[in-house]
Amino acid sequence: MLWTKLNEKNLTLSTPVKMSLGLLILGIGFAVFAIPASSINAGSSSVSMLWIILLYFILTIAELFISPVGLSTVSRLSPLKFTSLFLGVWFASSAVSNYLAGVLSGLYPDPTLPTPYLLGIIPINGFFEFFILFATVAIVAAIIVFLLRNKVNKWTHGLEK
Repeated sequence: MLWTKLNEKNLTLSTPVKMSLGLLILGIGFAVFAIPASSINAGSSSVSMLWIILLYFILTIAELFISPVGLSTVSRLSPLKFTSLFLGVWFASSAVSNYLAGVLSGLYPDPTLPTPYLLGIIPINGFFEFFILFATVAIVAAIIVFLLRNKVNKWTHGLEK
């Protein structure tokens, strides 16, 4: 409904802009969750369930900016006889993303284990740093996608607005 309303007001967003907004919202969601995570670092043993509900809400909004937009774009831009193949590539990229998220989750700061380090140099001393790591990755990805938006639009040969 959001895209339809924006189109009616001549505020059409390109696919890369929609996806960069989704990644930005994702980063904001993890940054918001870093707030209650910092209370765990300060010695609290739990956080309010409202924080978790808020996080799921924000991440769901981000997912709605990325997944359906990406599927639609792949369907629209791929040659008809290769659509299924390219949709498989789209889902394979999701699998790679989930794998990388799992690798990053290996940096979970377990107090019974030594401090984990990102790339061997950045310590993840607590839950705040852990969630800020995910926020940073998503926001940097949003910036990269946004900066590449004109190039991506050019590659689509006018099929993408």
